[in-house]
Amino acid sequence: MGVSFQDRCVAHLDLVQEATDPVWSGLFKADRVQAEAALRRDLPFLKRQIEEFALNVVVCTSARVLREVSQLLDVHERASGTEARLRWMVGTAELPRGPIGVVGWNIPLKRPTG
Repeated sequence: MGVSFQDRCVAHLDLVQEATDPVWSGLFKADRVQAEAALRRDLPFLKRQIEEFALNVVVCTSARVLREVSQLLDVHERASGTEARLRWMVGTAELPRGPIGVVGWNIPLKRPTG
């Protein structure tokens, strides 16, 4: 996308703001009640970050993140597709300060996509 953390034009935001045990990717399997509670508690903070920071695009790197962010921001899908096991989506969300882009895919790209 032509952006860099080093240039200070990219930020990493998490669905859940605190450390979890097990790590977030395994928490739903280990303790669904704890995972849902953490998610519901922290999603309003994520929404506030997205609304208040001067973000142009939110990139979601898993199916869960894309689903939660899409619901949180009422994302309107503009395009989507499939490439092997990879499903992707591009959309927009209307924020009080104006529209932003939302893109995402279903599996972390470090995993084999077929």
